[in-house]
Amino acid sequence: MLFVIYSAVQKLINYAIEKNLISSLDEYVVRNQLMEALGLTEWKENETKYENESVDDLLLPLVDYACQNEVIA
Repeated sequence: MLFVIYSAVQKLINYAIEKNLISSLDEYVVRNQLMEALGLTEWKENETKYENESVDDLLLPLVDYACQNEVIA
């Protein structure tokens, strides 16, 4: 299950870089902020790429994870 979350975080970051919402220099800062918000303590490197998914599709696994782990109601 956690691999899905790591992949979802990476896809969201790649989306933000591609859409110029953040710079590639901000990747580690944004990753750490997302990890903290989701209660993740360890990062697993992955080669997940953003492939033109909608923002809703990118956020859905993160929201599901947050709900299942009581990060959000």
